[in-house]
Amino acid sequence: MLIYVHTVSGRKHQLEVEPSITIAAIKEELLQREGISIEQQRLLFRGQNLTDNQTVETAHISAGEVLHMVLALRAG
Repeated sequence: MLIYVHTVSGRKHQLEVEPSITIAAIKEELLQREGISIEQQRLLFRGQNLTDNQTVETAHISAGEVLHMVLALRAG
């Protein structure tokens, strides 16, 4: 199924994913496309932070849905 990711740079990516794919795997794909490290990426869906071990299915993401990538702030 197709989902979309809107990034901090204003780009919109279309991704073909299976329900069993993890959020970590989506972040890996975004690393390849955007060059932003996995550690810096936070993916949000319907205002909720997604964890790396969640799958598309367990996060209740359906075809055509939009995820938003923001940058994680480092504690200092």
